[in-house]
This record gives sequence, structure tokens and C-alpha cells, in this order.
Amino acid sequence: MTETSHQLLHQSAAGSEASARYLLLKNGLVADHHDASQRDVLVFKGKIAAVAESIDVSALDCLTLDISGLYLLPGGIDVHTHFNIDVGIAKSCDDFYSGTRSAACGGTTSIVDHMGFGPKGCSLFHQLEVYQQAAQNKAVIDYSFHGVIQHIDEEILQQMQPMVNAGISSFKLYLTYDYKLDDGDAYRALKQLKKVGALTTVHPENDAAIAINRAQLSAAGKTTPEYHPLSRP
Repeated sequence: MTETSHQLLHQSAAGSEASARYLLLKNGLVADHHDASQRDVLVFKGKIAAVAESIDVSALDCLTLDISGLYLLPGGIDVHTHFNIDVGIAKSCDDFYSGTRSAACGGTTSIVDHMGFGPKGCSLFHQLEVYQQAAQNKAVIDYSFHGVIQHIDEEILQQMQPMVNAGISSFKLYLTYDYKLDDGDAYRALKQLKKVGALTTVHPENDAAIAINRAQLSAAGKTTPEYHPLSRP
């Protein structure tokens, strides 16, 4: 949509809340997970009430907006963001306000942020609390987090179920970087995450191969940014 179209829809929707109970978006090209076709969309109290080729609203207190020639798309979900992340030598320029505001302007209505590493030996809940505070009263769209696994022991394994109960249903583990898991710990994590019904996401680089490539490139004086991808082919 053009900016003018966005403004028209926003103003009409806002006006409908004050003067009409329903909003009908008529003749738009609706694109969903099945196809894209011209359909009407009926909205009630900010939620989609019906989608059909033609919706009769003659019996409803409804504002009708003809959006012929425009697309109607579901809100996007970005499951890999890094807001507020601090890696020690650099920090993300986006916090949860600027990042989610940009997302909303692009049609993304939900994000799932990859939480950064916390202190060595910290619990799974440590970073969740840090990030919840960072996002509170700043995010302008829906958000959640991927749990971050920095080490594996019995305490961490037992914390996975309470994290899922708290709404964190996916967890990230790394096979390189400072908090990489070896194969044994990665296997223990996978088994426990399956048991508690969580999704495992993996940063899957080969740490040993990277170390060799980095050493060879460094010895040859090849340390400028263009050699970074060459160190991890």
C-alpha cells in the first residue's frame, strides 16, 4: 500500500470505532496461506470476523471502505530479531521501541527475539528477566523470546519446563562462540527440549573448522571484514 492508503485505512478504522461497531474492507485482494483473491473482510472490535467473496452488512452498524486495487496481507511474524543485544564490543542500534516501530511500518505485527548471552553460569530465567524489562512499555507490537542456552547441567535441564510454562517455547543453542555446546551437551539439550515440547533452534557452524581458518587467515594478514565469511564457508 502507499502511505496515503495506509493513512486512509487508519483514519477510517479509527473513525469506525467511534461511529460504527463493524468495519467492512470491501473488494481488496486478500492474500493468505492459501491464495490471493478478491474478497471482503469484516472487522469487529479490531479482529477479523469474516472473510468471504461478498459480505452483506445491511443489517449491521457498519462502516464500509472500498479498497479496490489494494492488497490485504496478514501481519508478518519475524522470528529472528536482535534488539538490545550487547556482544561486549558492540551493541545493537535498535531497542524494542525503534525496532518494533520499524517492524510495524513494514507490516510485521509480531517478533520473536533471540536473547543475547548473559553472565557465565546464569540460569535460563536470567536473560528472560533482562529482556522482559527491556521490552516492557517499549514494544509497539506483539513479542516473545527464544530462550538462550549457554551451558548444560541438571539445573538448566530442569528449568526448561518452567520456561515453557512461562511462554518460552523455543530455545537457541550454539555450536560455536564462547558459549558453544559440545555434542554431548547438545544431545542432552535436544532430548530434554523434546520432552518438554519445545522447539530447538541451532547456530550450526563448525567451531573447529572456523578456528583453523581464522588462524590461517590471521597469519596471512587477512583480517579485514571481507575475510569473515571466508573463515566460515
